[in-house]
Amino acid sequence: MTRLVNNAGAVVAEGGSVTIDQSKLDASNLLASVPESKRKDLHIMYRVISFPLHGVLSIRGHNLTRNHPDFSQATLNKFGIKYFHDDSE
Repeated sequence: MTRLVNNAGAVVAEGGSVTIDQSKLDASNLLASVPESKRKDLHIMYRVISFPLHGVLSIRGHNLTRNHPDFSQATLNKFGIKYFHDDSE
């Protein structure tokens, strides 16, 4: 079984927010078996299959939705994924 470099999760207070970045989620090690010269042509993609019940996931102000649930490791590395708790719990 292959493990991710990082899959740490995050803790956020009600009404708060947290940024999920490469230190919390990183699957770049999955490219280790690919020759380095070919890695630039490959992208690690994530798909959110279960959305938060009490908040939203956002990239640069654009919420991830059931119609647009995907993001790349490159996007995560560059911008991070922000989770905003909606203080409804």
